[in-house]
Amino acid sequence: MSVQSLNPFRTTLAAYRFVWADRRTMIRTAAAPTVILSLFAALQFAVAPPAAPDAGFMIAVSAWVVIQIVLLVALYAMFAVAWHRRYLAPDEAMTIGSSLRWDGRKTRFLIRLFGAALLSALAGVPPVILVSLFGGLFLAGSDAVNASVIAATVLGVITSLVVFGRLSLCLPAAAVGEKLRFADSWAMTRGAGAKMFFILIAPSIPISLAGGLLDGLMSQALIAGGLETTLTGVLLYQLVSLIVAYIGIAVGVTALSIAYHTIKHGAGSPLPSPEGGG
Repeated sequence: MSVQSLNPFRTTLAAYRFVWADRRTMIRTAAAPTVILSLFAALQFAVAPPAAPDAGFMIAVSAWVVIQIVLLVALYAMFAVAWHRRYLAPDEAMTIGSSLRWDGRKTRFLIRLFGAALLSALAGVPPVILVSLFGGLFLAGSDAVNASVIAATVLGVITSLVVFGRLSLCLPAAAVGEKLRFADSWAMTRGAGAKMFFILIAPSIPISLAGGLLDGLMSQALIAGGLETTLTGVLLYQLVSLIVAYIGIAVGVTALSIAYHTIKHGAGSPLPSPEGGG
């Protein structure tokens, strides 16, 4: 294992370079999820709520939200697994059909994703409780108490992200069919908690800034064209927003794949061959 050779800054740059170099494949792979989610959002907009929503309508809305969440999670898993494999199994002939077809790899990936998220969330609870209790017991004044609550929240989020980063090597491993337990990922990232934290957040910063700027320009353009409350405007806005979001996902997934490969095999080592079948 080569934790020492892992560099968050170089990993982030390498992730952006990889996505840019293979941008055509990335766009083809992300096309179906972005179109599906955009059409779903447009359909939501088209089905306008009645003036006085009744209980039946609210139940329908709840069911709609559940379907949307399932779509978001399933399409994310499909794309993330496909893109992990794009980096870690470069010799594999990836097709749109294979990336969208649900299989055991995506199920294992999703189980590990939920497991890592749950364990990380639980790990963030004790710091929040301890700092909040300290603020309530030893600090006077509403401003001081509010500051302690903010500090507790920030500490809890950072703790959760550090823990998630140390568990996250299970995700690329699941994508390529390798057996890696949470305990194994934790052991592999010993001494690299801060590095994994930055590898989780650093790739999203440039694309978030660019996305925010593009969002503002897109909104102004739709308002100027009188399209902000039309079905066409909603569809265009969703398509652009989701394309940016999936570029961000691709960069983040690539960074995690690079970290996994670097820690397991060492920087500069050849990439593994794809597993057979699946």
